[in-house]
Amino acid sequence: MHSPVSALALLVLACALAHANAQITDTAQQRPAPPHHRAEGFQNNYIEFERPGLLDLLNWRWQSARQGLPRAPARPVPTARPDLAFIRSNA
Repeated sequence: MHSPVSALALLVLACALAHANAQITDTAQQRPAPPHHRAEGFQNNYIEFERPGLLDLLNWRWQSARQGLPRAPARPVPTARPDLAFIRSNA
């Protein structure tokens, strides 16, 4: 059974946390959204930025393919064999 002192301490703590949470929520609601937040999500806030269209994407891929991009690595990509015994023992 809990003592009246611990029950009172728990009640005071709960009230303090509720009050702090209410203040945080009020502050967040008063603060305006950052300029890069839009209803659709993030928006680059550079003035000259324009969202590229499908033709821009196709042109970019066509030019990349004509230039042989992306180029293959000059050296093989290093690989490491997994230590399966260690992985299984660590599970």
